[in-house]
Amino acid sequence: MASISHYRAFVAVMEAGSVTAAAQSVGRTQPQVSRLLAGLESELGFELFARHRQRLVPTARAVRLYEEAKRALEGIDNLEIVARRIGRDGADVLRVFAPTYVAHSFLPEALSRLSARLPELRVAVEIVGRNSIGSWISFHPFDVGVAALPFERPAITVESFAVAETVVVLPLGHRLAGKRRILAEDLDGERLVALGRNTPMRQRLDEVFAAAGIEPIIVAETSSSNSACELVAQGLGFTIVDSIVALPRQRELKLALKRWRPGLTSEFGFIYPTAAGLTKTAAEFVRVVSDAVLGADRRLVRRSG
Repeated sequence: MASISHYRAFVAVMEAGSVTAAAQSVGRTQPQVSRLLAGLESELGFELFARHRQRLVPTARAVRLYEEAKRALEGIDNLEIVARRIGRDGADVLRVFAPTYVAHSFLPEALSRLSARLPELRVAVEIVGRNSIGSWISFHPFDVGVAALPFERPAITVESFAVAETVVVLPLGHRLAGKRRILAEDLDGERLVALGRNTPMRQRLDEVFAAAGIEPIIVAETSSSNSACELVAQGLGFTIVDSIVALPRQRELKLALKRWRPGLTSEFGFIYPTAAGLTKTAAEFVRVVSDAVLGADRRLVRRSG
């Protein structure tokens, strides 16, 4: 049966490009790595590498296997790190994951409040891409995460806690910055810093603009809501993002945040393993995050349900 050593050797060869370089990276001899590769191929029943002019060329199956093997080994490595920490000093470690838009908005303030309540607590924060959350939690141990909903995954509990309005984000000197509420038609022909086409927010906004018959002028695209706010602060145009992303950056970047019609809302929730439930420290994290988000601006963010 293939062992972790077999997969470590395989991943090392994929990344190093040769058996010799892979052997150096994993602290084994070249013959040992060759035997591990041969053993893995025998166990799997298919070829992982073709030999071409004394070079190893990964097969299509090897490329597919590499991504899954790497994620699995990273999960094992993280588990070993946590186990060593527990064995070394018994300190409590809260393992949190968050997408970029959460990690760079209200999460720092929430973790500051958590540290004030639990000064001995150590927090390990993993920033995970929006589209990678499902695969990431399959291979990595964690206590609690925060993400936009909906989100579904076997053996995972999701608890909604906030609904946030989207806001039009403008530089303070913009001609629309003085309006109390912006209408969709006000944005026709305005310069727009748009989110990437593959993001849910961009897709929803495109539908709203099409239904209203308006066409902003896209001057820049970015996959990050925080990056969009920063580009707006430099005067490139306006953007539309979730209020919980924009509110923490408003003062720092000198931005005007405006409600708009027809407007959109986004729902946010906590995610944690069903079997383990919420630990005491994870439950405290849930409380401070809820306080930070729901206390930011009650006109723009409300408790879900």
